[in-house]
Amino acid sequence: MILCLAISSLLCFILALILNFLLLFLLLFRPSTQLNGYRWISIAFIVTSLYFSLAYSIIVPLWHAGDGLILLIPVGFSSSLSSSSLLNCLIRPAFTLWHAGMMSTSFLVASTFIYRYNIICRLEK
Repeated sequence: MILCLAISSLLCFILALILNFLLLFLLLFRPSTQLNGYRWISIAFIVTSLYFSLAYSIIVPLWHAGDGLILLIPVGFSSSLSSSSLLNCLIRPAFTLWHAGMMSTSFLVASTFIYRYNIICRLEK
């Protein structure tokens, strides 16, 4: 099952890479004055999605909770490598990026809400 999780996370990262670069291409090279402000929020979502999915594909965190203890255990391909390997040295920075991606997603969802609310209030005037 853990191997299946690691392979599926790599496939999802490749899919996210392709789709996000396609969206980035459309946002940057199909200019529209109506989407000018929303374009930057979308680019921030794309960047967050890319580094979040990269970090997830490196660590593939498995949650374990019990007896008042919550553990995040890396079970991806990097967990079975020797401690001197380059990919294994990326586990701690990947955990940091993964947590930052979780926080950034919450911030970006709130930002899009504020942006949409501002647009709606501007249209009503």
